Amino acid sequence: MSVVVSADALLEQLRQIDVTKLPTMCRDRNIGMKEQAKLARSLFKRLGLKGIRVRMATGANCFWVHIIPPHADDCDVQVAIREHLKEILARSFPCHDDRSDYMSDYFDYCWSIR
Repeated sequence: MSVVVSADALLEQLRQIDVTKLPTMCRDRNIGMKEQAKLARSLFKRLGLKGIRVRMATGANCFWVHIIPPHADDCDVQVAIREHLKEILARSFPCHDDRSDYMSDYFDYCWSIR
C-alpha cells in the first residue's frame, strides 16, 4: 500500500536525520541492482521515511537505481530533498558513488535521484 507523503513533510523528516549516525548498508560496489534497491528500501524503512519510491532502471544499458521522492511544487524544496537523499545514500553506501567508466564498468550500479 502506497503512503501519500507531502514533499514538505519529507523534507522535515530528512532535516532531522543525523547523517553521522547512519548505518552502512553495503560497501560492495558490484552488488546487483535488485539487491541495491532492496537495501535502499530497507534503509528508508529503518529511518522511518515514507513516500520515497525505489525503482530499478529497465533496458539493456541501464545501470541506475532510481530514488523517487514525492514531487514538490517549490523547486527549492525539491532540490533540498535531493541533496539530503544524496548525502544519506553516500553515507550508507560509501562505495556506490558515480565513478562509472561506461567502457569498462558494465555492472557498476549507481543512484539516480529524481
